[in-house]
Amino acid sequence: MKKRQIIIPSLLSVLLLSGCNLSIFDIIKGSTGHKEAKADDLSSIQMGYLYSFKSSDLRDDYLPNNLLGGESKLSYRKIGDIPYITISDAMSLSLADDTKSVSVSVSGDVYTYKVNSSLLTLNTITVDSSNDTISFSDYDKLLSLLTGVSEVNGVSTLAEEKNPYVSYDKENPTEYVAMESVVFNLKDYSLDVIAYDEEVYVPFAIASELFFEPMGLTFAYNGKDFYYVSADGFAKANSDSLSTYAEEFYSGPLHQKGKSSDYAEFNYNVLCFNIDYFYGFRDKGYCPIDTYLEENERLLRSSLKSRNNAIYQDAINTLFYGVLGDGHTGVYDYSSVFGNGFNEVSSSSFSDRYVEISQSGKELETLRERKLGKNPESLSFYDKTAIIRFDSFVSSYKNFTSNTIRNYVESDSFAMFYSAFRQIRSHGNIENVVIDLSLNGGGAVDALIGILGFLTNSVSINLYDPLSEAKTSLYYAVDTNLDGEVNSSDLMSSYRFFLLTSTYSFSCANLFSSICKEGKLATIIGEKSGGGACVVHSSVTADGMPFQMSGLSRLSVKGNDGSFLDIDDGVSPDYAFSRKSFYDERTLAAFVESK
Repeated sequence: MKKRQIIIPSLLSVLLLSGCNLSIFDIIKGSTGHKEAKADDLSSIQMGYLYSFKSSDLRDDYLPNNLLGGESKLSYRKIGDIPYITISDAMSLSLADDTKSVSVSVSGDVYTYKVNSSLLTLNTITVDSSNDTISFSDYDKLLSLLTGVSEVNGVSTLAEEKNPYVSYDKENPTEYVAMESVVFNLKDYSLDVIAYDEEVYVPFAIASELFFEPMGLTFAYNGKDFYYVSADGFAKANSDSLSTYAEEFYSGPLHQKGKSSDYAEFNYNVLCFNIDYFYGFRDKGYCPIDTYLEENERLLRSSLKSRNNAIYQDAINTLFYGVLGDGHTGVYDYSSVFGNGFNEVSSSSFSDRYVEISQSGKELETLRERKLGKNPESLSFYDKTAIIRFDSFVSSYKNFTSNTIRNYVESDSFAMFYSAFRQIRSHGNIENVVIDLSLNGGGAVDALIGILGFLTNSVSINLYDPLSEAKTSLYYAVDTNLDGEVNSSDLMSSYRFFLLTSTYSFSCANLFSSICKEGKLATIIGEKSGGGACVVHSSVTADGMPFQMSGLSRLSVKGNDGSFLDIDDGVSPDYAFSRKSFYDERTLAAFVESK
């Protein structure tokens, strides 16, 4: 079974690498800091390039391309094979523009960074080098300030700025409830914060997780330089061979000599840090992950520290697909671990959830093809019922108009719905609209927002952060008829809506069903949906393996009392409907017309 079994790609697009501007900020020094004894272990200053792809076109080969162009490099120090950078440099790499300033004050072994912006309130980062802790007064908001995207990983930014038919709902302003400050304790993972004069050094891998990865920037160190790591960047299109970019990545000292036992241990510790703090279901019994593995999977725990790539590869697959196994979490095809090989995942590595969803999808595909053919039309009619089918929430991010939207029906879910309702209205006698999500595995949240606009005047997206316990509610208005205004004429309120769901309806399909059920926007028929609640978080291990996992933005629905309700268990139908009849349009139409 080939490795890329991640059911859903990223729930939403995050800030692209090309959008990251490395900015220099002003540092105002306070009292002089100190030098820890272990700072003597740091070797002399090294200089490494930050590399990205030369082209984003998969038809082209990938070549190393300096992220900034020119001769800009990143300064770092090393302890053994492990690179360290300063908090100042990490923040400099993260700043989206030059409108912000950072002041640093030092008192003994405590370093306080204050971030000022004309747009947002003051945020602080406190680094205690003696206790190896990094504290954020409001981590969600600081990421917003540093990266230039919203405090909810860019959902609102993309939805409003890239989709011309979406705007903020002026009647319902964004609600953001900050809860607790966040403290990252590196000592718990045998990782260090090292004070050296007026700077604080942290492992590059930790700086990357705290500052870069929230922007979608997944960098890995190859023993000399730092490369943007992406699964697509390691293979040429339609080929299992490595790209030139990947070959350059592997030519570094770390990959030529292999992982030392110290680096293998470091890699495991960083992985545990990542999961414990950034896994979206960190409150469901898996964290601390090291404790969980020690008590339940001791052999797996040992294998995750192995220097043998085959053992390590199998262990990583088992951890992400089997132990966590939530449907969003998995490993990509190529990495520094696999070299020229393609990662094959054993069938025994998959959790019950993965297996159930996968088997359900295969069965439904067979049933649909038998009834409707291999590529059924996205819109069909039977008697007084229209049926809209689509298998993924996708956005083209094109600035289309009512005259050009027809060109995007195949690549944009909103365009497809716009076209479908024009045909439905012209059909005349339609009373019911069935939205078939039975083979929909998810997709982009901003596409979901656009489609929901056909059912409601105010689209609500609610996210809960299990790390900081912050809660965010965003409200959108959708101009579904593209006349430049949002009003009652945008709603398809003359129709009765039904959603056809199955155990394969995952992620955005599950969220769509949850919102419709809670808001009474549609009647749910079929089977309980497959769940899936978190915005996907892209990451990379310290040894260069790209992966994704359920991230900290957990999509929710709001109950009548204002509480955020977990949707990961799926949505039960209002009326059960046999999957054997899902694609029998006569039976389906008769069923909904009887309700």
